[in-house]
Amino acid sequence: MDDSFEIPVNLNGSEHSFSARLVPSGYVHKILVDVYGEQIYFEPDEEGAYRAVTDIAAIDKNTNVSVELLKEIAFTIQSARS
Repeated sequence: MDDSFEIPVNLNGSEHSFSARLVPSGYVHKILVDVYGEQIYFEPDEEGAYRAVTDIAAIDKNTNVSVELLKEIAFTIQSARS
């Protein structure tokens, strides 16, 4: 069973697509997204909104990854679940 899928994101008028896969873990799940070579987990918070779980130092090294981009990915994941 392949749990991988693509996450389309529109950021600043540009279309981007990121490979992702569902990672079940007990009663919860995470979504592992490849964001320009960085493996970033997204998980639901207490209210059901998604957040990125990552080391900010790793993001600072990759100039293609921004907080704004991570927020857009989280929003796209949340919108797909609604």
